[in-house]
Amino acid sequence: MSTSSNATAHIDGGLDCSTIRVGILDTGQLPTPVVNFLVASGLQRHPVWALGRLAAVVYCYCQAIKSLPNCDPHIEINLTANLVSGPQAACIVANSITWHTSKAVRNLAEPMIARMIGDRARWETRWPSREPLVFPVER
Repeated sequence: MSTSSNATAHIDGGLDCSTIRVGILDTGQLPTPVVNFLVASGLQRHPVWALGRLAAVVYCYCQAIKSLPNCDPHIEINLTANLVSGPQAACIVANSITWHTSKAVRNLAEPMIARMIGDRARWETRWPSREPLVFPVER
């Protein structure tokens, strides 16, 4: 992979949990858990990626939202990211997310996160999808 981070982004908006894709990014030795989702900010819908532990956090918050009856699938967030560029495209890779959501959602999501990535070694092997995902810059 010949990509490099050369810019940063800050997005305030709604993470649309109905758009989440879950998979594995082949990074060499150990496949890395990855999620891809859309963040609505104003009229724009930004495709965002998250890797590793942050991917697990996004996955668990979306699972929490989906488990609540009649819940809006959007979670208000603030995220910072790196823009990873290739010769033809760039993609947004989140490096931190601040969640603005209800106590009910947090009370469901946080124990899921702890179970998924807790003290046990190699939590990545329990990742819910083995679908290979590829950054758009690698196509």
